[in-house]
Amino acid sequence: RFSKQVLGDASGLAGVASSFAPSLDNAIRQRKLAFAPDTPEVRQMIAGLNESHVFFGEYFYRIFGSEQEGVDYALGPGADQLWALIVVNALNVSGDVFDYTIRMNQTA
Repeated sequence: RFSKQVLGDASGLAGVASSFAPSLDNAIRQRKLAFAPDTPEVRQMIAGLNESHVFFGEYFYRIFGSEQEGVDYALGPGADQLWALIVVNALNVSGDVFDYTIRMNQTA
């Protein structure tokens, strides 16, 4: 992957960099973003992000049917795969409304 070509693996420069910037560790380890709930508006938003951001697909995991489904996955089999679950509470593009919650599973 590009990040490993530029930064090296976790034992090299990437490991040192991630110790100074924990959020960089997520990018280096290629953890992904998930979204919930699965609605036409969220699917449209994902399609727009795919079109407007060339690397979005590299970090997008999936859309969960509900927040609880995403949380259950993040706490179970997806613990090492997900960086964050973006829960879209309200989305209305024409009304400039985007209300969301970022759920992260991280320990210090």
